[in-house]
Amino acid sequence: MSKQEPLQKIPGECPTPRELGKAGWIILHSAAAVFPYNPTPTQQEAFRNFLHGWSHAYACSHCAYHMRRYFHQNPPVVTDKLALNRYLCEFHNAVNERVGNKIYDCDPMNVLRRWHPTFPDMEDQPTIEEQVKSLELKEKNETPQGVSDRWRQQNSSASPDGNVGRWSVGDARWTDTTSESRRTNVGEISAGWGTAGEKMKQRNSAGDGVSDAGASEKKWWRWGNSTSSSTTATIATPSAAEPAEDVEASVTSILSKLRACMVYCPDDKKSSA
Repeated sequence: MSKQEPLQKIPGECPTPRELGKAGWIILHSAAAVFPYNPTPTQQEAFRNFLHGWSHAYACSHCAYHMRRYFHQNPPVVTDKLALNRYLCEFHNAVNERVGNKIYDCDPMNVLRRWHPTFPDMEDQPTIEEQVKSLELKEKNETPQGVSDRWRQQNSSASPDGNVGRWSVGDARWTDTTSESRRTNVGEISAGWGTAGEKMKQRNSAGDGVSDAGASEKKWWRWGNSTSSSTTATIATPSAAEPAEDVEASVTSILSKLRACMVYCPDDKKSSA
């Protein structure tokens, strides 16, 4: 296939201030609408940084200035989906009132009815990384013999049509609630998810019965729900988030088997599921 030559003229025109403002609100409200009910500390920090970053990078200088002032006087509320949507609606109303536009009822359900793409079906969705890890575990069938019934049941409790994307982030199936004192090597292998767990299994089969608590802690999946302990959901900047590991199959091939990802994914199968 011949390489396409890049075009010199990019179609379209620079947006007017009105078009820019409308586009900005679309981005902000749409992002808030799909924010989780039970966000992790990392997700909360990411959205807070997103808002502050927007107030510095926005192409309208005086609009950006007013955003920074508003955020200074009214710090962003990113505790959960409902609180965030009310906060952004009140921010939008403050701007509308200043420029003489209409203001609107900021009841979260009223806001979400306008901005959520699948309202009223708005349950939390697992991230792509979580879906990839779950599908890897399911396909490889790495659950060791003797693992607890709870873990086996959780890994086999996807919906009948295999739609793992319907699992909620807040669901206990995405976290291990076993206490540190009772977590066994077998449990660590299962929680390791991937290469790290396989290496531990090889060490145990060779007679190395000493577990490395520090290494186990590092392997622990960091995207727990809001009820996870401080050791499983530590605050981190968005850049520190771990990418999905490509163990034996490419992430692309794994994602192609998922029937749902996030609500905005252009997945034809999702609409017919």
